Amino acid sequence: MQTLLDYEEALRLSEQMLACAREARWDDLVGVEQQRSAVLDRLRDREAGPEADPALRARKREALARMLACDEEVSALTQDWMRELRAVLDAGQTRERLQRAYGQR
Repeated sequence: MQTLLDYEEALRLSEQMLACAREARWDDLVGVEQQRSAVLDRLRDREAGPEADPALRARKREALARMLACDEEVSALTQDWMRELRAVLDAGQTRERLQRAYGQR
């Protein structure tokens, strides 16, 4: 039963990560991802094989499917953010090069 609770906790944290990404709270996203990683590590250490109970197996499968969906959306949102960050950094580097080339005025 503890295994199922960990799956549900990992799902809750995945949904929290998605909320952070949607709100562009990148520092919070990193912290929540670290929490989820700890839960997933516990699951890997404990999980011996397939669940014998079909109902529990179905609940785990549903949790995993929802976690993957959250991860896909988080990935898309972070890629958008990385493109924006790259553009800001590139603009700053261009400004610095122009200032060096033409002097500060």
